[in-house]
Amino acid sequence: MAGMMKTSFSDEIIQQVRERTDIVEVISRYLTLQKKGQNYTGLCPFHQEKTPSFTVSSSKQLYHCFGCHAGGDVFGFLMQADSMNFPEVVRVLAEQAGIPLDLRSVRPGEISDHAPLLKLHQQAADYYHDLLLHHPEANPARQYLQKRGISMQTVQDFRLGYALPKWDGLLNDLVRQGGSTNQVERTGLVVVRENGKGHYDRFRDRLIIPIWDIRGRVIAFGARVLPETRARSDQSPGREGTQPKYINSPETPLFKKGQHLFALDHARAAVSRMDSLVVVEGYLDVLSAHQAGISNVVATMGTAMTSDHLHLIRRFTRKVILIFDPDQAGLRAVLRTVEIFLDSGVEARVVLLPEGEDPDSFIRSNGAQAFQTMLSDSVKLLDFSLEQLVIRASRTTIDEKLKVVGDVLPVLAMIPGHIERAYYIRWVAERLEVQEKDLTLELSRHLNRFRSRRGQSPVDAPVFSRQPAFPVEEEMLVKILLQGHIKVAEISSQVKPEDFSDQRLARIFQVAISLQGETGELSLQDLFLVLKADSDLHSLVSGWVLQDMGCEQAEYSKAAQDCIRKIRVRQMNGELYHLHEQIRQAEARSDAQAVRSLQEGAQSVKRRILQTQGEPV
Repeated sequence: MAGMMKTSFSDEIIQQVRERTDIVEVISRYLTLQKKGQNYTGLCPFHQEKTPSFTVSSSKQLYHCFGCHAGGDVFGFLMQADSMNFPEVVRVLAEQAGIPLDLRSVRPGEISDHAPLLKLHQQAADYYHDLLLHHPEANPARQYLQKRGISMQTVQDFRLGYALPKWDGLLNDLVRQGGSTNQVERTGLVVVRENGKGHYDRFRDRLIIPIWDIRGRVIAFGARVLPETRARSDQSPGREGTQPKYINSPETPLFKKGQHLFALDHARAAVSRMDSLVVVEGYLDVLSAHQAGISNVVATMGTAMTSDHLHLIRRFTRKVILIFDPDQAGLRAVLRTVEIFLDSGVEARVVLLPEGEDPDSFIRSNGAQAFQTMLSDSVKLLDFSLEQLVIRASRTTIDEKLKVVGDVLPVLAMIPGHIERAYYIRWVAERLEVQEKDLTLELSRHLNRFRSRRGQSPVDAPVFSRQPAFPVEEEMLVKILLQGHIKVAEISSQVKPEDFSDQRLARIFQVAISLQGETGELSLQDLFLVLKADSDLHSLVSGWVLQDMGCEQAEYSKAAQDCIRKIRVRQMNGELYHLHEQIRQAEARSDAQAVRSLQEGAQSVKRRILQTQGEPV
């Protein structure tokens, strides 16, 4: 079978990985699952939905979404969820299970070229962390953290570090450990000199904050200037303002800042447990919150919330609390966020901090309990956004009212439900002191203009592929086989792959025959490994395996025989049709002998059909 899978990992290694990996445990790291009967259900991580249609079977070690039809085994899930190839998934699961692998046997290209970059990032994190803990020049960074109330335990938990005020300290260390200059340049941690000759470290004399992906791998860094460093820079002639407070790694093959949330790897367990996620704007805000025991807190990294962020969040919760600064920039950020969350299936709420506070300062001044109380007093994002727009309205001039109406209409237009939209139209009309019918008319005009623009530049909504139609008897027979109600050996002598009219079902049946063990039973895991390159067949198999057919066990053998009979009858009816065509052709050319011979053949086929159907001949 290893040859069919085209991978260097042996059957033994793959089997060990399979035996030591529980699909429920793995998928639970990506989304919240609830026990429902024998299976687990949750909201699908691969498409937007409000009602759970994602099912995981512990007994069969399979998953399937009955909404978007994604499905497969644990290997297939990680390949889709983390965009890995099969050998990468085997390697990751083997490492988690403590199974040693000889990676020298893996062919070039089977493991992603991200591996060297990940290794360099980890080495850089270790280098920076060791400097912060032990180097004399890191003393200002240690004092700064102490002044900000960041404990040594938090420093260790988040692997905080320090970059020396040297031009090539990190570069020399990574090269000394075997890294090539070209690979180090791809990490974004060093910058090519303007003259093109050599490189220098991107981060110098800064507090370093590693950024981890959801799998706990270092993929980038944030770097904060130290107060005394910035002060020295600002006092230097001609260099005022040359030291931004924060800089981040540039975007690389590993890091797209609009796709990641800082500390989600640390927060994911608390998010699932508390079924809510708190989003703040700064690294130190996150550190203070986690240190205070508020562990469901993450941060964006210099970007507004994106649809990619939302896709990531939906894996773990459908409740988000957004914390913004109370200045105009914070209010604008709130309004930009509305469109992303409306009709997303995620309940978004907002907290505005007191004037002059950020989460870090608020927690240090008021404590964790006060922060939790503030979170419990959050308001719906839509309510807050409309309130902020309407509150600016002056009721003295019509021009100012019209301006507010122009700001409000796009928000009202985004509300998907008619009842909810009608409620907010009435709410806005009362506060602006305008007629509800007039506001409704203006909204209709706005929607028509919007739809007209969409007609010129259509934006297609995601469309899920429909499950293809199959001959009923063939589909039923394969379902009974996949669910283990009959053994392959019971039917493989009665029906062959070539008897199936649908090539997809023929392929599944052919692989099932080739994989049957000595007992005639089918290993679904082996089936998925062989079919792993065909996502459509993966989806079919996982869906059919987890579908409740509603029959008693004793009924399945009879149902299978009925399916086989119908397949045979259909084949014989096809044979009969061709004979009748040949008879017509023979009659057309007046070939009486051929007509008689063909008619005898047709009568023979009719008798076989009756016999197969159990009717008198």
